[in-house]
Amino acid sequence: MSKEKPTGWTGPFKAEVVSDGTPTGRFAKILFPKTKEEIEKFVFGRYAKAMNDRGTILATIVQNDQNHFDFTVTLPDGSKHYIDLVEFVLHARCGSPYMEAGGLISHKEAAEQLLETIRKKSDRYGKPGNTPIDLLVYTTHYRFLPSEPAVRLVQHSLQASPPMMSSVQFLSFRDQDLVRPRMLYPVIGDPLEGHAPESFQDLKYMNFDPANFDVVVKPDLPERS
Repeated sequence: MSKEKPTGWTGPFKAEVVSDGTPTGRFAKILFPKTKEEIEKFVFGRYAKAMNDRGTILATIVQNDQNHFDFTVTLPDGSKHYIDLVEFVLHARCGSPYMEAGGLISHKEAAEQLLETIRKKSDRYGKPGNTPIDLLVYTTHYRFLPSEPAVRLVQHSLQASPPMMSSVQFLSFRDQDLVRPRMLYPVIGDPLEGHAPESFQDLKYMNFDPANFDVVVKPDLPERS
């Protein structure tokens, strides 16, 4: 039996106005399966749906044994691709990274850790073979989501020193059954738009916990005379 794999929590906060006019909201936590194999199938299923919705049809999908690439897909033209998945886990200051909450995160450090995750996979694969390999990076914890500058720093680094994979994408969950793929490699143009990587050296960001969000109704202000 496969061991349970730790996960954090992520998902959207949904606000709405109910029938009596009262505003309300709730954290729609993504419900991940328990084991590595089940999580990979869950994540890849949402990715496949996103690709099909974009018109990139995956004709056949096979989940491989654990000593192989995670999936083999066949495109309508008969060509095959290996697709591997890896979770991006931001380092914790102490204890379990999945229990880490709040705190400022360096754009540069987040980029370096995400790049390290990708490079380890690239080094492990070795040289490219006849079948292209695509890497999907995902996360199960809101705090691990990289900032826009961090994403662009990774795109810049991979552009300057390409991995052996034919493509690398980052998946962020928008809802239980909806992911947004973001291309990390290859990309067109300058991801940093002329900025030097060093300009992000001391800049930081914070990801807010969606489980702690709430709807606050601003009281009506008195009319000005």
